[in-house]
Amino acid sequence: LMKKFEYEPAPLVLAFVLGRIAEETVRQSLVLSRGDLLVFFKHPISCLTMIIALILIFSPLIVAPLKQPFRKAKGAEG
Repeated sequence: LMKKFEYEPAPLVLAFVLGRIAEETVRQSLVLSRGDLLVFFKHPISCLTMIIALILIFSPLIVAPLKQPFRKAKGAEG
């Protein structure tokens, strides 16, 4: 499937390596903060990282409707 959709293998390998480490670190942080999710927003660096991650996650939902009028106008011309 990766070849068919032209995905690079490096991000997949990186996700397998770092995903486990990130999951353990998040779990440790939540245990130390007694389940308080605000621990990820209390310090400037972690807050900035979380905001950037949320923007990257939700950007396709925001950008897709904005591109829609341009696609319709382009299709009408050609």
